[in-house]
This record gives sequence, structure tokens and C-alpha cells, in this order.
Amino acid sequence: MNWPGLKARVEYTGGAFGDRHQTGSPKDDRATAEFILKGDRKISRDYHATEFLGRLAAAPDTKCGETNGTARTRFRVLVNEEWKDRNEQTQKHVESYLVVAFNGFAEVCGNFLGRGRRVFVRGRNRTRSYEGQGGKKRWVTEVIAETVQFLDQAGAEDNASRPVPGRSQSDGPDDAV
Repeated sequence: MNWPGLKARVEYTGGAFGDRHQTGSPKDDRATAEFILKGDRKISRDYHATEFLGRLAAAPDTKCGETNGTARTRFRVLVNEEWKDRNEQTQKHVESYLVVAFNGFAEVCGNFLGRGRRVFVRGRNRTRSYEGQGGKKRWVTEVIAETVQFLDQAGAEDNASRPVPGRSQSDGPDDAV
């Protein structure tokens, strides 16, 4: 959820990272994060977000829902990690995230992202199940995008094949009215 101009603060109490006081009560021993709005109205006690920076593995896939026409764009982002182990040997790991964007946000991602584009993504994890081949139940965890920032310029070949917002995509004089 994005609320423009929202003033909020996070308060953290208890738990293993900052015991301000201990009463011995199991309830007080748990870590608690409270999100407090302007005027000290509480909106949530739990919150999670996933943030990463990486490159698209393939061109995004945009589809519209058959029943309500909602646009949905799915794309995979690869994040490279590199570190040195105890023996000073370079270790590498690639993590793969499946990202889903909806509505107008989905259309922008579908129109202007392409394979290899560098992006920053912030969203929340969602795990869902579906029936795979042979009726076998499968599970997938996706990141529902709240923010996608394009971090590099589209190449000339991307610009030629992508639609430009506000312009019609007519091919020739047959489309004239």
C-alpha cells in the first residue's frame, strides 16, 4: 500500500536485539514492531518487505485477466552475490526472484522492461499453490511488486520495439480514420 504524504514511524520493543525491560512474561519476551501513523493510530503490528537489485532474466510476460481485465506482468530477476570464504576463494551465488506487478504498473513494466535491464524491486512475498502436470499440487513464492525502479537506460533496440505512451501504434495509412 502506498499512501502519499504518509508520516509514520516504527517502534521496536523487546526480543533478542534490544531488551529494554524483562518481566519474565512470554508475551513480553517476543519482539514486537508497531507501525504508528500521525496521531498515534496503530495500523499494523506485523510487516515484511523484500528488496533487491538485479537484472531481468527474460522479457516480461504481460496478460490481462479474462473476467475483470486486470493487467498482470510477471518477470524473473536474477541477483548475483559474490564473497570470499575463509580460504580467500571467491564464491558466487545467483538468487532468482519471480516478480508480479498488477494494473497500470504491470503495463509500464511490460512495455519498458526487457531482458538484461537492471531494476530495483521492493514488494511483499506471497506463496500460492497451483495444480501442475499430472494434477500434482505445486507451490510458488512470488514477490508482489510495490516499487520497481528502472536503473539503466533502455537500449536502442528496446526503444524501437516498445510502444511509446500517448502515441497510437498504427502501422500504416489503413489505420487512419
